Amino acid sequence: MAQSTIDRLIVNSPREEPAHHWRYDRTTRLFDLVPGHRFYGVDS
Repeated sequence: MAQSTIDRLIVNSPREEPAHHWRYDRTTRLFDLVPGHRFYGVDS
C-alpha cells in the first residue's frame, strides 16, 4: 500500500537479514514497503 509519509522508518531487525525496504516513487511522491533488501552498488 502506497503512502505519502513513513510511520516507522526502521522496518527490519538489526540481528536478521533485511526482509523489507522502503521504495520511493518520484513521479507519485509515494512510499511503498516492498519485500527483500534494497539494491546498492554500481551496475557493471
